[in-house]
Amino acid sequence: MSRHELAAGYRLYAAYCAEVAREPVDPGRRAALLNMAQAWARLAEQLEAQAAAEASSAAAEQTGSDQTI
Repeated sequence: MSRHELAAGYRLYAAYCAEVAREPVDPGRRAALLNMAQAWARLAEQLEAQAAAEASSAAAEQTGSDQTI
């Protein structure tokens, strides 16, 4: 599974937590659900940032190896 696929799954978890938090629950549970939603969203962002950094690094390496001296 790619990092982008994992990030998409994490975003689904975040959306689910946020959706459940909108239902009538006690304030402590709502706060916990919203915290979990934020944590899942941060994980997704981190994975996508890592994937972008790796893609950028790979592109730079490819560009560097294509140059002739």
